[in-house]
This record gives sequence, C-alpha cells and structure tokens, in this order.
Amino acid sequence: MPTQEDRWFRTMHRFRQLNLAEALRLIPQGEMMVLKTIKEIEKEQGEQGCSVSGIARRLTISPPAVSRSVRHLREKGYLEAVTVERDRRGGYLKITPLGHEAMAQDLARIKAFMQRAVAHLEPGELDEFYRIFQKLYQGFCEEMERVRQEQGLDERMRPGPGHGVRRAGLERHGRG
Repeated sequence: MPTQEDRWFRTMHRFRQLNLAEALRLIPQGEMMVLKTIKEIEKEQGEQGCSVSGIARRLTISPPAVSRSVRHLREKGYLEAVTVERDRRGGYLKITPLGHEAMAQDLARIKAFMQRAVAHLEPGELDEFYRIFQKLYQGFCEEMERVRQEQGLDERMRPGPGHGVRRAGLERHGRG
C-alpha cells in the first residue's frame, strides 16, 4: 500500500507531466504572470506603468528573474519599454496590442480546456477542491515558515511565496 507521501509525489508528478503550457501552446507561466501583473498594475495606476522592481515585489521573485521574462516578452513583441522624458534612468513597461491579444487567446484556450477537463465533476466538487487545496497550501506555508525559522533563514535567503500556488483563485498564505 503506497504511503501518503508516495501518493502525493506521484500525483504531483503526473500533473507536471501533463505540461499543459506546451500542449496548449501557451505563453510560459512565468511570462504570463509578468504580463498579468503588469495588467493589474496598469489598472491600478493607469499610464504610470510599472518597473521590473515593482513586478518583482508584487510577485515576490527576484528582479533578475523578472528581467529574463521581460526580455523574452519584448523579443516576442508582447512588451515595450517606455522611457520617461524627465527621467531617462527609468521608465516603465507596457503591454503591446500583440501582447494583449496573446494573453486573450491564451486565457480563452485555458478556459475552454478547463471547462472540458472538469465537465465530469458534480456541482460543487470543484469549489470543494479549491477549498481543500487552499487549506493544504496554508498548512504547507505554515510548515515552511516553521522550517525556515528552525534553520535561521532570513527574508533574503528564502524563496518567496510567489513560487507556490497563486492561480485558480488561490491566494498566497490564505489571504485571498
């Protein structure tokens, strides 16, 4: 009889093997998170736009990781860097019309896929899954915090919660 840990790792491995982004020809997840974050910031701040450091703070990942995604998105024509005349050192990032179109297409493909994938579930089962998964995630976050404290890791040495689940309505650390 497989242990609980065996079942967990086997299940997670199966989901990773699906490689939905590749199968559905989606924008890579890290790049999509950068685009979605820029879109959120644009909504909040209007034409002020956002910087790499602002995106990194919002996603709780390193600025170099954001810079890599930004570089790839600019190469694809999904992002542009806009310089500010009064301050040439900085500027902001803006999603191009091509970037908005690519996001819309990806979200439509994901939505259609998800609707088909969960069509066999009974009413309420998906909400119950999200509820349970959020509880599980909260437990993992609390245990990770305990481990970090035991090991004496400070804020700079730990991976941010952005490396966890923030999709499908699940917010970091249960603050959704």
